[in-house]
Amino acid sequence: MPAPSPKPTPRRRALICATATIVSLLALAATAQAAVPRSFFGLSAVQPTAADFEGMGDIGAGSYRVEIPWPAVQGSKDGPFAWAGIDQRISLAATHGLRPVPIIFGTPAFISGDSKHVRGPVKGEMQRAEWEQFTAAAVARYGPGGDFWAENPSLSPGLAPGNWILWNEQNAPAFWHPKANPSQYATLLRITREAVDTIDPSIELTVGGMYGFPQNPKGMTSKKFLRQLYKKRGIKKLIDGVSAHPYAGNLAGVSAQVKDLRRVMDRAGDRKADLYIGEIGWASGGPKRSSLVKSQAGQARLLKQAYDLFLSRRRQWNIEAVYWFTWRDYAGAGPDCAWCPKAGLLSKKNKRKPAGRAFEKLIDKKVA
Repeated sequence: MPAPSPKPTPRRRALICATATIVSLLALAATAQAAVPRSFFGLSAVQPTAADFEGMGDIGAGSYRVEIPWPAVQGSKDGPFAWAGIDQRISLAATHGLRPVPIIFGTPAFISGDSKHVRGPVKGEMQRAEWEQFTAAAVARYGPGGDFWAENPSLSPGLAPGNWILWNEQNAPAFWHPKANPSQYATLLRITREAVDTIDPSIELTVGGMYGFPQNPKGMTSKKFLRQLYKKRGIKKLIDGVSAHPYAGNLAGVSAQVKDLRRVMDRAGDRKADLYIGEIGWASGGPKRSSLVKSQAGQARLLKQAYDLFLSRRRQWNIEAVYWFTWRDYAGAGPDCAWCPKAGLLSKKNKRKPAGRAFEKLIDKKVA
């Protein structure tokens, strides 16, 4: 029979309590470090319906990339801003607990000269002034304390977006005609920062999501574009984050692209800047020649592998969020993305694919 334990002295009791406190704090710190915010699991959606937003909320996603295309908001120079369509999407997202993450981009015909090409609005004082007005109006409406939230008191003002993404795939001529131009994009960053600061200087600006390897010879790899952008004087002060679209046929290709961008950011002295995986995905069907087309099982497997990678490197790469493209399959393949219509977590008939089930399991497992 073991000897009875000695009665603790006051000092011993204090030591036991202190030790227990330290152990508890360490446990809490470990839990906090392991905890993943729900907003880390984001989604994109093509022409989403009200039912889509409900489904995205039900699956457990915490953020949603909402496009605010300038041509859809303003049709003429000095014309009124038509926010109704954007209001609806942001309202539906917030209703279902999804934090909206706005992407501002696009050039209306009165800026670009035609409706066929997307050009950076940086040539001449008129273009710059019009872009600044549009940007300031968007932030005044949807940013923290914006008019939209005041008009919709039933929605949580805590979901008001504090991070805004500037443009989309500006390293490809499809989104920056006639060719990728880091110098022009740097100009757009400067005038956007000035416009945002007139409304809310706390708003963070993220470099628009860059496709890794544009096929058009007038495009520029994401690595090269970002490296040249950081060479512009004072640009680091304007950047709070960088968004990547690291599409690849396998996980190694995805990892290599993200590593490259993080390395460029770090070497530019921007280690604290966030990294967003603005788009990632594979299709469960489509043209067999595309390396991004897999089976339904293959799509689910790569989704899990990709999120496991990003979660394991979340601190090292400073990854703020990952957005799967896309929520639901849709009809009509565009000329630039034949595989995209089958990249959904759901079929066109809203039947959840294996990838959708894998996405939900990840969230249930990882979100605190």
